[in-house]
Amino acid sequence: MNDQDRLTLATFMAGMQAARQDFFQAAKWSRQAAEPGNRKAHGMMAFFYYAGQGRVPQDTEKARYRAEKGGKSGRAGRRHGARRTGNGVPVSGQTGHERDPYVA
Repeated sequence: MNDQDRLTLATFMAGMQAARQDFFQAAKWSRQAAEPGNRKAHGMMAFFYYAGQGRVPQDTEKARYRAEKGGKSGRAGRRHGARRTGNGVPVSGQTGHERDPYVA
């Protein structure tokens, strides 16, 4: 299985209906796809670190690193709906960019 196959599997696992989502498996396959340098997989791992999903501990520094490796300039997770407080921690229900330190 190549890194693109792993990323496809990770994307599928993360996007399943709420009752069937498996963030652990999505993080596992994302991590494996990111190892050889897949930028999208690094972006997904940034989301998992920001959100603390998939048994990945919440870690904003690792999330920032993964986002930069993915070429997202610290914005990974935006397309997944992640909103962050002033310290970079995602919270649900927040709208806009007024409190997001990673968006210019």
